Amino acid sequence: MQNRIQRPASFGPLLNFSPLHDAFNVIWPALLHLTPFRALTPADIVDAEPGFTVWEEGSDAISVLAYDHPGNPGVRPNTNLLLADAILRFCEYGAGIPDIDGTDQTAALRQRFVALKRHIEHALLAEVRANEREKRQGRNDTQCDLDLVRSWAVEIRKELLDPGQRTEHWTHDILPWLLGYLTTWDDIDFSILAESGITTAMKDIIYAPGIPVVSYLQSIRTWAASLLNRWKSHPDAQTLDPSEKTRLGLDVELPADTPPPSTDTQSTPKILYRTAELARDFQEFEDALIAETADDHSRTFRALDKIEAWKTEAEPLTAQCIRDSLYSLLRGQYTPSRPLPVAEVEQRVQNIIKKFSSGDHLQRRVTSLSYYTPLENEPEPSIRLTFRDKNSLPDANRQMSSFGNDTPDERTWEDVVIETNTMGPMNVLLSQFISIANPQHRHPLAPLTNFSFASTPDPFYSYRGKTGEEVQELRNRLWEVSTGRFIQGRVRDLPITEGNLVYYNRGHFSRTAVQDLTMKQPRERTLPPSCVTPAHWIRPSKPPGREDIWECLPSLFFVGSGHDLYPGATSPPAIASHVYVPRSFERLGIYPHAAYREEVAKDSTPVKWEPPLTSEQALALLGRAIQYEVPVVPQPPLPPNARPKKKRREAPPPVHWGVVWGVDPEALVLRVFTGGQYQETSIALTVGGPCEVPSTKVDTKLPFTPKWVGALTLVDDAAEEIPTPSVPEAPTVDRLASILEIKSPQFEVGIDGNCVILVGEIAIHGIESYAVEKLENCKPGIWQGGRSTEENKFAIWVRWLRESSIDLSQPLESFVTELEDDTIVGTFTWTRVATVSVDGGTMTTLAEGMTSFDSIFALTGDDDGDVDGLSRYTALHGAEEDSFHIPGGVSSYTGGDGGFDVYTASDSDGKVVAVKVTE
Repeated sequence: MQNRIQRPASFGPLLNFSPLHDAFNVIWPALLHLTPFRALTPADIVDAEPGFTVWEEGSDAISVLAYDHPGNPGVRPNTNLLLADAILRFCEYGAGIPDIDGTDQTAALRQRFVALKRHIEHALLAEVRANEREKRQGRNDTQCDLDLVRSWAVEIRKELLDPGQRTEHWTHDILPWLLGYLTTWDDIDFSILAESGITTAMKDIIYAPGIPVVSYLQSIRTWAASLLNRWKSHPDAQTLDPSEKTRLGLDVELPADTPPPSTDTQSTPKILYRTAELARDFQEFEDALIAETADDHSRTFRALDKIEAWKTEAEPLTAQCIRDSLYSLLRGQYTPSRPLPVAEVEQRVQNIIKKFSSGDHLQRRVTSLSYYTPLENEPEPSIRLTFRDKNSLPDANRQMSSFGNDTPDERTWEDVVIETNTMGPMNVLLSQFISIANPQHRHPLAPLTNFSFASTPDPFYSYRGKTGEEVQELRNRLWEVSTGRFIQGRVRDLPITEGNLVYYNRGHFSRTAVQDLTMKQPRERTLPPSCVTPAHWIRPSKPPGREDIWECLPSLFFVGSGHDLYPGATSPPAIASHVYVPRSFERLGIYPHAAYREEVAKDSTPVKWEPPLTSEQALALLGRAIQYEVPVVPQPPLPPNARPKKKRREAPPPVHWGVVWGVDPEALVLRVFTGGQYQETSIALTVGGPCEVPSTKVDTKLPFTPKWVGALTLVDDAAEEIPTPSVPEAPTVDRLASILEIKSPQFEVGIDGNCVILVGEIAIHGIESYAVEKLENCKPGIWQGGRSTEENKFAIWVRWLRESSIDLSQPLESFVTELEDDTIVGTFTWTRVATVSVDGGTMTTLAEGMTSFDSIFALTGDDDGDVDGLSRYTALHGAEEDSFHIPGGVSSYTGGDGGFDVYTASDSDGKVVAVKVTE
């Protein structure tokens, strides 16, 4: 348990670990051989002796279980509980070490581990009691001990026993320490037990409706029963009258074979005692590699079969060691006499490594719940509870939050009726509700994971006009439910009103909580066996093209917003059971285990239909991959004082793509899955009326009319290629690299009338991030950048020089310019206009006009106009190569993270003529 009164820890600039920490690093490798695997020998006991001595001679937890900083000897540091827990678990391992060949000291070694574990537990208990006395100075020791145990009883009730939502983390992080302290405290004064409430807390644990089962601990109920059995046998408890025993919870009839309380977890993996067998299997594999021939790998495969069989016993530590040993044999220990294995052997080894690299050991340590069913003479009568969506309430507060591209589900779900009884565990009841509601209303990979409910609708109405006390009272009547938590209590704890109605409010679907969505591509996702496609869904025909161009995937492999498509969906009228997508529409992302949807950036739609569409045209797109254009707001005219606009090559409008999974032929609405791996969503395209020019940016989360829509068409390799119109010779990508190497200090502000300078960490966040400031009304013309040369002082700036322009398509030699003045003008009057945050150590100022299509084409010759890619690349190049000067501004490392102030200076006309960024 983490101490409630934390003493100031002695962590300083020069951190020294305690002698016990170093001693543990002596005992561990001496008595547990995992890299490489081998059996214990008598010499190992001798090697562990120095570390053992340090542990055994430690007088208390304060002196040996703490980090210690010699520069501050007067500070009493905190116990390093991670180190304490590690040695306690190692003592359990040591207490079970089998006999070691060649020595008769194994039994004595096991006894030393048992004694050391007991010594450490008493030291930890002494420290906890000392903490309480330090906190409550002025009270005697008995009063402090009573306050300490009473606080444990209160915490157990609050975090585990009282009806309501409970987190399972507390059960495996804190509760074992509390029960461990009570187990170690075998001489506790009975008056403390009688007055603290800890005895009734143990009784209530035994009879609690639900208790989490921690996979590496003994049963929590059994542990509480063993403590209560010990306290019942206390001499002072024997003299109590029956009513007092009942008040203290000591009247519980416990089995005669109730074990004495123990802190042993009994979780030491048996595989740790079998390192000699592991060593033999690896030696057999290594010998097989040396002896194998080019045509015979049977001996090697038999050895690998033995290693693979350890997967059933391996826990995280040994699994990692087995994996590392295989890597070492596969790659790190080859000589000319031992060549690399053939492809078949190497592939088999790689497959075994993957099996030992699975994420099973990362699962929660709370694996299930233990339910207690009381033995009642008269069974409780059954009741029928009706769960009703709060959206059905006419005046309910419908304010709901959503994140990213997740669209709120504003449907009203049908009632869910469950038959139960008042003594049933609340957790079971709500699990039943989730298991019924999900198939009816949610995608199987996007289940309902959190909601709140109450027996009356009052908590779901608006809180406007209510006092703070009234609001708190209403919130207390809400029961919150979410994944990773359990609900303590029974159905009777929920005040059932007349009609047996229970109102609930649903939470939004979070795709990051579903492993199949964040770590797998749609074609790799796994649906539950119970997920059956309804018979009325339509199987579309294959689009034109070769078999290797298109891939047919079930529509339910896509999740979208989580609530649009699910097995019980009946709307829209026409739903595709399968959809056809390009086989190459996905690629592996730059982040581990993350897949990204490959955007079809090119216009691959030869036939474009402009709304309105007919019903036949809309139905023809069902199950097809499509492209569409989102209407954009027209650009405003240039201001009167802007310089003449250059002749430009218009950038093509952005083309989006998706797959049509549903069609409403009467309302003429297309339901489309679109977006990438983390942005996958479902949108609605209304194609029954003409597309109107929007006055504001189109919100694609809401239904909108595209400018055009059409089926994606992929040209066969053997088909005649569509001729592309000839264009003037464009600059190559190498041109951008050459321009960056020139490091021209001068750049233009005002390209195409864009007089904005961007300031922020563009190399990390790009130019569209909220963390990047946009400084408007900058004076058009030639600007120049500079930076501070003082050590340990960061400052960069850009300032206006003169009226002129730069032709970005000019020859490379024309980019070479000289610094006209490398110092910032001191006569400027600066005004702080913003503070930008840095978390990656770079800062950039960039003229936004450099991100126009013409500018990108002139610098790179890239027809796609990759604004974000160019901005990040040039900003990062300026910082990493210490080029500093980049096309459009300056970029530099800051020397640290944090907030940086942005200042501007203006001329008499109010135009910004200088910008600087400083610490």
